[in-house]
Amino acid sequence: MNLKTFTARTMPEALAQVREAFGSHGVILHTRTYKRGGVMGIGARTVVEVTAAHGREIGRENRRQARQSPRAQVAEALNRQPSPPRPRTAETAAPPAAGELIKRTYAAAKAELEREQASKPAPPPPAAPPPVVVAAPPSDELVDEMKSVKQMMARMMQQQSRAASAAKPDLPEPLFERYLALLEQEVGEELAV
Repeated sequence: MNLKTFTARTMPEALAQVREAFGSHGVILHTRTYKRGGVMGIGARTVVEVTAAHGREIGRENRRQARQSPRAQVAEALNRQPSPPRPRTAETAAPPAAGELIKRTYAAAKAELEREQASKPAPPPPAAPPPVVVAAPPSDELVDEMKSVKQMMARMMQQQSRAASAAKPDLPEPLFERYLALLEQEVGEELAV
């Protein structure tokens, strides 16, 4: 099979190169975007890489493989060195829907707050009603609580971005933005793609 890899600055430019090489029969097999050049990441340019083949060649290859004898298929499978299966973790699992992620975030924040409240001793009952303070600076407890909420939200956002990048569908950039907009509106992933 004749595979070709095209590189360009943007996805539309790469797709135009595929169209030029294979016409309407071009089939995209893989895409990736990475940074190249620069010094320590500064000044690096974004590069889009698209691997494609002619659709008819792929069909011929599939028919050729289907015609192979079962014995030859078994021998070929034994000769191949399969990569060990990756354990399924939260990072490799499919990203949850937006609504599910909100529910999880709320539940985690609530559980963490309850743990903090349970670990602190109960304050003694006040002897007299506390005086009313106008425009008091935030208490240390409130500042600490806000810091913990910020840290938790940062962790959740990092997990979400890792999960989203791992499961990013192979879509051109304009369609991917619309895909994300649909997910934010809690449209199912099956329908959004």
